[in-house]
Amino acid sequence: MNSVILCGRLTKVPDLGYTQDDRAFGTFSLAVDKPVTGKPTEFFRVIVYGPQAEIVAEHAKRGTWLAVRGHLQARRYKEGERWRTIIEVVGESFEFIGVKSKDEEQPLEEDPEADEESPLETPPAN
Repeated sequence: MNSVILCGRLTKVPDLGYTQDDRAFGTFSLAVDKPVTGKPTEFFRVIVYGPQAEIVAEHAKRGTWLAVRGHLQARRYKEGERWRTIIEVVGESFEFIGVKSKDEEQPLEEDPEADEESPLETPPAN
């Protein structure tokens, strides 16, 4: 079984793109706090397809709380002379939980691997 459910905050505004056959896809990074206090936040790259991509791109912003249900996917891409592998969550459904309130004005941590993610490119079709 390959299933994952995550609840966390968007680290930035989602990126929206379109495949060659004009299918929408959106990518974003989700910051998920660990339940044990003092443990570092985990960051997950999420990709959603179709109308869900357009909805999340239109309505979500940095700090938006989302619950995402989906599955894990590994894909490879070439960066210079090296092949890299990235593990990402393919979102099958999501739910808006809320937006960061004024009381939570502490800065959202940055994804330490954000610069290491593959550039926005057409992902493999699902």
